[in-house]
Amino acid sequence: MKKIITASLAIAAGFVFSASAQVESRPFQLSLWNPVQICNEARPINGLRLNLIYGKNASLNGLDLGLVNQITGDTIGAQVGLANVNSGNVTGMQLSLVNWVSGNVNASQGAILNYIDGDLNGGQIGLVNWINGGASGGQVGYLLNYVSADSSAAQFGLVNWVAGSAYREQIGLLNMAKMSVTGVQVGGLNLSSEANGLQLGVFNATHRSSGFQLGLVNVTQELYGLQIGLINVAYNAKVPVLPIVNAAW
Repeated sequence: MKKIITASLAIAAGFVFSASAQVESRPFQLSLWNPVQICNEARPINGLRLNLIYGKNASLNGLDLGLVNQITGDTIGAQVGLANVNSGNVTGMQLSLVNWVSGNVNASQGAILNYIDGDLNGGQIGLVNWINGGASGGQVGYLLNYVSADSSAAQFGLVNWVAGSAYREQIGLLNMAKMSVTGVQVGGLNLSSEANGLQLGVFNATHRSSGFQLGLVNVTQELYGLQIGLINVAYNAKVPVLPIVNAAW
């Protein structure tokens, strides 16, 4: 029995030593195409990582340069390449054609496509910015800015779409806030379930407006404020349809 216990402890100690050795960080990584790289993909890199074609590691704290940069854990620092793919959280900066993050981002991103499966606390500049969580900071998307939850990020783009509530300005050709907007919408077409603030556009439509609508056509079910435009529709007003000005309190 004593021999069995001793052998078991020795095996367990070997596993612990092997695991601790496997996750020991390295200050430098050079990769051609994983697994053809200096350090095993399971090792964290605290320093510089150069990926000539494609590199993969457990985590990064430092600078990442290459064509395709993949991190399976968290990233702290800067990533520059053609594609940055992160399974964990990112803190710092990403510049690429495609930034794809499965966790949260506390960083600035610049790419043709910026995709975040978690939350954003920072800034995005790209053709398409897509966030599956909430957002704070700012988005500049030349084609589309999308946030699936609540957003306190300013949005500037052709299409700005918040599936939750928007608490900052939306400026674009088409601005949409599915739940509510508290702030400013400026664009050709402004849509929201509830607007608490200013809607300035060619066509403004909301279920409930508690503020000011200024446009060619203004439409709301419930108005608790002022409308100025060519056609003003407020179903709860004394006169539901009026030119120039309509108001209800």
